Amino acid sequence: MLQYKKVRDIVLGHARQLGSETVDLTRATNRILVQDVFANIDVPSFDKSSINGFACRRADLDNELTVIETVHVGNFPERTISKNECARITGGAMVPLGADCVVRVEHMKIISRNGVRFIGRETKDNIRFRGEKVKKGDVVLAKGTRIKPQHIAILAAMDCTCPCVASNANEEQYNWQRISCTK
Repeated sequence: MLQYKKVRDIVLGHARQLGSETVDLTRATNRILVQDVFANIDVPSFDKSSINGFACRRADLDNELTVIETVHVGNFPERTISKNECARITGGAMVPLGADCVVRVEHMKIISRNGVRFIGRETKDNIRFRGEKVKKGDVVLAKGTRIKPQHIAILAAMDCTCPCVASNANEEQYNWQRISCTK
């Protein structure tokens, strides 16, 4: 049986330093990242509704609510939700300021042209909060990652269109894995 030091010396004696290069995102698949990739934005980038419903204040759910606007995906809310107010909202749309929950359509009863009442027993927040998934500055892909199709989408979302990868004309012959050795 070979001792650790001898094995290490053999491996290091055959190892060679790889160079690096930046490549266009369209040529990055199956290449190895040589630098961490950091998020340049929060994901999601704003508080957004996870369902179709009514954005409102939880403290007002026992009262009749006045619908003050409708917020669709891609549009900014025009109003702030105040006491006994709500906004109709579609899933993925920006939650208006002042709202702390989004109630499912099925849990609201229309009582007048612009009036609704909560008829459920309780509700979740139903909001995906800014930075809930990824915060600006977080590592989204680590150095040493073999870039696969799903990583291309992440790189593109982070505006990393020319990632820095290992350069080696024969890199496909190697089985790139993270290796850890212990004494």
